[in-house]
Amino acid sequence: MLVQQFLETSAGRFPGKEALIAGDTRLTYEALNDKANQFANALLRNGVQYGDRVAVLMDNTAEAVISMWGALKAGATFLIINPTTKTRKVTYILNNCRATALATQHNKLRTAGDAITNTPSLKCVFVAGKAKSSVGAPVESAAAFLPWAETVDAQ
Repeated sequence: MLVQQFLETSAGRFPGKEALIAGDTRLTYEALNDKANQFANALLRNGVQYGDRVAVLMDNTAEAVISMWGALKAGATFLIINPTTKTRKVTYILNNCRATALATQHNKLRTAGDAITNTPSLKCVFVAGKAKSSVGAPVESAAAFLPWAETVDAQ
């Protein structure tokens, strides 16, 4: 059994049971599974392929958990980067693993900015934590910048 199938099985057996509590956010197994599917589909639409690496540079939030499950559902591998990691090390990690996607938060873009600019393998950057209209491409990069609210929450 694949790891992501545990979530799918739990969503089928206990759809209304709480699976995740992060701050004020509470998600049932069904909701968590649905959001992970939406994130997986967004990854695939933006060029992530089987075996690619999806980096997660986030605080302990529901979006971080959704990113992990979504990466697995897309057939990718996820890696968690400690949210306090400095820019130079983030750049090294992203390049070393040739990450093709990054899930991060608006408040992490200052740290991630140079790393995004200097990671040619990145195809897309998903940004959570700010209003839809405020997310653009904050740095020079070939990667597409995608607001979390439009790519995951809105579906």
